[in-house]
Amino acid sequence: MDQTDSKKPQKGILDYSIGSKTVKQYLGIIKTPLLALIGLDVLSFLTGLLNYMPVIGFIFSVMNFFVGVILLLAGLLVGAYIGYRVVKKHSGDLLDSAAAGAIAGFISGAINGVLNIFSTSIGIGAGHGSSTAIAMVAAVVGLILSPVFEAILVAILSLIGGAVAGARTFGPYSAQSVKTEPPKTKPAKTEQQPKT
Repeated sequence: MDQTDSKKPQKGILDYSIGSKTVKQYLGIIKTPLLALIGLDVLSFLTGLLNYMPVIGFIFSVMNFFVGVILLLAGLLVGAYIGYRVVKKHSGDLLDSAAAGAIAGFISGAINGVLNIFSTSIGIGAGHGSSTAIAMVAAVVGLILSPVFEAILVAILSLIGGAVAGARTFGPYSAQSVKTEPPKTKPAKTEQQPKT
């Protein structure tokens, strides 16, 4: 290894730039909404655990649908707020809002996947579920796929929130940077009628 290579500063994942900001800057911008998303994940996990309790589980299973809908709507609003916040408070564009949403969704999805493994383990221990092996395989697959799907979903919601906040450009690929000219058309030939 050459000595000049060792003097180069190592670039960590937080130093990578997406759009006009680094990952570290995005984490600072989305700290509060990200904590809200994680809180919704934990609340969803806890409400799921109540289903395993003998008396409370039966009573709560009736209300579980409504609680799930409320948590879903709250998550959708938080996802859109991320994009709105990036544009309004931090002068971002649509690319910045989508990147912030994807980062928040990835982190929240990873935490949600881990909580799902705990929930599945508790459910298996409580005697709920069909097969231990199938349930754990499904939980591990969820751990892998949850961050990806949630990153995509929250990025889309953040794009919507950024558009509501007034962003109309998508980073360097905005409509203003591409010059288009109307197509040149040839004048139509008129047919001349023969003289008789």
